[in-house]
Amino acid sequence: MATEDKSFLTVTEASNLMGCTVSWIRQLLRSGQVSGQKFGPRSWMVSRESAIEHKKKLTPRSVGKRPTIKKAAKRRKKA
Repeated sequence: MATEDKSFLTVTEASNLMGCTVSWIRQLLRSGQVSGQKFGPRSWMVSRESAIEHKKKLTPRSVGKRPTIKKAAKRRKKA
C-alpha cells in the first residue's frame, strides 16, 4: 500500500526506514511516541517526519536486536 503523498508511510515502510519491526512501530504509534493516523481497526499510516525524528533517538543497542521483516523472511527461507 504505497502512498502518493510521501508525508505518510505505511507501517512496513516506516519499519524499513527505522530498522525496527512492524510490531515495534505499532507499539510506538499506540503509545504516541511516533505520530500517525489510524484507518480502520488495524491499519496505520506513519508520519514520515515523526519516523525520521524518532530514528535519531534510537541507540545502536535498540536497532537490529529484533528481526525486521526482511531478516525474518530470509530466516524462514533457510529453514
